[in-house]
Amino acid sequence: MGADVALLAWALNAARVAARAFEEIRLTPLKLLVRKHPPRGADTLVELNPYWVRVQMDDPPARTSQLILWSHGRAIQIGRFLDPRERLSFARALRAALGHARQFRFE
Repeated sequence: MGADVALLAWALNAARVAARAFEEIRLTPLKLLVRKHPPRGADTLVELNPYWVRVQMDDPPARTSQLILWSHGRAIQIGRFLDPRERLSFARALRAALGHARQFRFE
């Protein structure tokens, strides 16, 4: 029974640590910022030009489908913690937002 309690405590702690991870996506007409905050370690920040970003996602999504941002031969996977339908929904919304950002004209 002691091993069961120890295993449960370990699993709860692992879930608590994993829950600290998040991604932040910010889009302006000039840049798309992707900030990844892992459960442990330093954040990574990637800045892309929205005009060149392409969003890749299977439609309909499979369980193993990935949401990938491509720009100038560089690939960034986002939304790993989302289920496939949520990833697809986010991919569609991001494509639409990128389309609007590309149409922005500076005067």
